[in-house]
Amino acid sequence: PHNGKKESFAELIRLLEPTAVLPGGDIDKTMLDRLVVRRHRYSDDVRREVGADWAEREEPRAIHVPASPKENELARELDEVWLHPTGFSPYSGERNALFPW
Repeated sequence: PHNGKKESFAELIRLLEPTAVLPGGDIDKTMLDRLVVRRHRYSDDVRREVGADWAEREEPRAIHVPASPKENELARELDEVWLHPTGFSPYSGERNALFPW
């Protein structure tokens, strides 16, 4: 499993076979077939084994709970001392944060 990003998938493939990922980050598709077996709940192998016993997922329900003062204190220390000691985030991207919430 991976987070769906091309770069993350390439890193996993690189662990199996470093030469399968080209210098630009693209994956050599000819090598991919021998490195990856894709199985998911709708694939034939899984369907034959599990059949109708696969439970459908319910919609997730977010439960927002306010942080305690101690949790806020810890989050503040993580942010100021450990994550952003220079005053700005070292992470790039849409949210520019390690933790997107």
